[in-house]
Amino acid sequence: MEWERGLWGSAMSGDVAKCERLLAKGGVAADDRDSSGYAALHYAARAGKLEVCRLLVGRHHADVNATTCKGLATPLHRAAYMGHDDICTYLIEKGARVSELDDDGMTPLHKAVQQGREATVRLLLRHGADREVRDKHDKRPHDYATSQATQAALS
Repeated sequence: MEWERGLWGSAMSGDVAKCERLLAKGGVAADDRDSSGYAALHYAARAGKLEVCRLLVGRHHADVNATTCKGLATPLHRAAYMGHDDICTYLIEKGARVSELDDDGMTPLHKAVQQGREATVRLLLRHGADREVRDKHDKRPHDYATSQATQAALS
């Protein structure tokens, strides 16, 4: 119940006003983690809530490269997995590392390719994502491409 009423649930649902109230009131900071080890920015990035991302990063200086306690995923990993190109662009503009590795050795590019997010793949490559990084299974992003469109986006 605390999660739904707290910063993390508000970030995931896109309630910018509630996030601002909770942060202004104190007792919680933008980079605080919930009981699962996720920061509010992870939830907002995954859920596609750009305005919440802007609030957390722009006004409250949330760390765009924060990693989850379990899995070491960044907000960019989350946004790329879901294909939220607007959020990927924003996070990259704010300093997100495009070739950051999670605990499986996967980059945001691996995640986008896995999900067949062609536009996200192209966006990450335009911003310097390394297409040759191998994960802990010795696979490059290309090895996860299941469609011709995703393979073409990697070319």
